[in-house]
Amino acid sequence: MTESSQMTGTIRHCRYRDLDRVIPIYNHYVSNTIASLDIGTKPLLYMQKLYNSVLDQDLPFLVVTASDDHNPPRNEEDILGYAYAHFYRRLPAFGGTVEILLYLDPTATGQRIGEKLLRVLMDSLKAVAPGTDRDHGIREVLAIVPVGEGRDASSFFLRESFEDRGLLKGVGWKMGRWIDTRILQRSLDDEPKDKKTPVRKKRGSARHWWSSLFRRR
Repeated sequence: MTESSQMTGTIRHCRYRDLDRVIPIYNHYVSNTIASLDIGTKPLLYMQKLYNSVLDQDLPFLVVTASDDHNPPRNEEDILGYAYAHFYRRLPAFGGTVEILLYLDPTATGQRIGEKLLRVLMDSLKAVAPGTDRDHGIREVLAIVPVGEGRDASSFFLRESFEDRGLLKGVGWKMGRWIDTRILQRSLDDEPKDKKTPVRKKRGSARHWWSSLFRRR
């Protein structure tokens, strides 16, 4: 990919019809790396359920495309990556804390696309309003990074103002070995909010983020 094509990437909210182009990116990391500790490639239905679960929590699910416009991408290679947040624990007491995940197409790495995508995701989280299950909005953001023998994503998050909260030894098993995970944290509580960013509306009292509606969007 050229430098010019890197600069024309568009970050936007994911649409339901994007998911068949998102799932191959995830399955690459499932099959070939420890970046995901999932075992076995996933069908499209898996990503559809995940997508609806994230939206049901009123949290962002973003994609970055290689096009300049906001039209749905027509080719699989048009989607360069995706990122989303979900609640860290399924208990109301943890409603202000989310975990984020970010995956790039292997051909899109090393071009600062991930940094741009992460920054937009963080801005989107700052704009999430208080709701039924999060009285104070989103306060804490976690990234839980598998650590292998070589390079891992810890430095990526540390460059973006996350702080290292420690290493969990041997908590995952994949590719014939035990995998450590590192927890990184960034607090949004003291960060300025962008007043120009549209704030998501507070949800009604009848809805809860643990409900599984799996609506088609």
